[in-house]
Amino acid sequence: MSGTIRTGDDIVTLPSGRRTRVIGVDVAGKDVGIAAAPMSVALRLADDIDVSRGDMFARPDEEPAVATDLLADLVWMSERALDPDRTYLLKHTTRTVRAAIEVLQGADPETLGATAPHPLALNDIGRVRVRCRAPIFFDAYRDNRGTGAFILVDSVTNDTVGAGMIAGVPETTRAATGSGARAQVSEQERRARLGQAGAVVLLRAPTQAAASDFAFSLERELFDRGLVATVVLQETVAREAADACAAAGLVALVPLAFVEHERASGLVAEVRGERLIGDARDPDGLARRVADALRANSP
Repeated sequence: MSGTIRTGDDIVTLPSGRRTRVIGVDVAGKDVGIAAAPMSVALRLADDIDVSRGDMFARPDEEPAVATDLLADLVWMSERALDPDRTYLLKHTTRTVRAAIEVLQGADPETLGATAPHPLALNDIGRVRVRCRAPIFFDAYRDNRGTGAFILVDSVTNDTVGAGMIAGVPETTRAATGSGARAQVSEQERRARLGQAGAVVLLRAPTQAAASDFAFSLERELFDRGLVATVVLQETVAREAADACAAAGLVALVPLAFVEHERASGLVAEVRGERLIGDARDPDGLARRVADALRANSP
C-alpha cells in the first residue's frame, strides 16, 4: 500500500512474523528489480512461506503497529446514523475485519472543536474508539496515509458508511501492552503451539435454539478437522469472554438469533468479516465452509 520494494530486501510477513528475503520482483513475468506502490507485482521469496490475502510485508526495522483497539477520527457518510450496538466491516489495506464503534467526542462542523459524544449522523465528524474482532497492522495516518486510513461498510446493505483516519491506540490499550504488562506468551507462539489462529465466529439462525444447535455441531466439525473451538452462550457469558478466548488462540463460537431488521432465514456465519450463508437443511455444508475459512488463516 506504500513504499518501495526491491530484489534483495529483507522483509517480515505479518501476521505470521516470519522473515525472508525478496529474490525477485516480477511484472508481467519479467524481473524489474524494484517496484513502488501502487504497482501490481509478483514477489519471489527465498523461503517457502504461506502468505494469503490480507497479510502484509514490511521491513524488519519498520514494522507497523499491531492492535485490535484503535483511536480514529471518523467521517460519517450515511443517512442512517452510526449505531453503537451494531458492528461494521472495517476495510483496511487488503484486510477486512468486523468492528464496533464507540463515539468518544463529536466535532463542531465549523470550528472542529470538541463537542459532547453523540451518534454520528450524515457528514458528522467524531473521535471514535474502534474495537476490531481481529488485529490489524497500521501506522498513524499522519505518518502513512496508506496504512493509516480505513473505511466502514454496512454488512447488510454493503454501503460505505464511514471513512476513518487512525490516530493511535487508546491509553488503556497502551498501558496494557507496555513494560508493566504480565503477558509473556505472544500471539505467534500460541499459533505455533495450537496450529491455528484465534477467532470469534458469530452464528445466526432464525431462533436462539437453532443457532445454539448449529454452534455445537460446528464445534464437533471443527474438532474433527483439528481446530480447537468452544461455544460461548451470550445468555450466561459476556462478549468479553469470547474475545478472551480468541486472544488465547481458540475459536469462539457465539450463537445469535436473527434480529428483526435483518429479515433473514437459514444459517449465517460471520468469519473474520466474511459472511457465509447456508441452508438450514444442510448445516454440515456450512460447517465445512467455516472450517475452510478458519484454516485459510491458520499456520
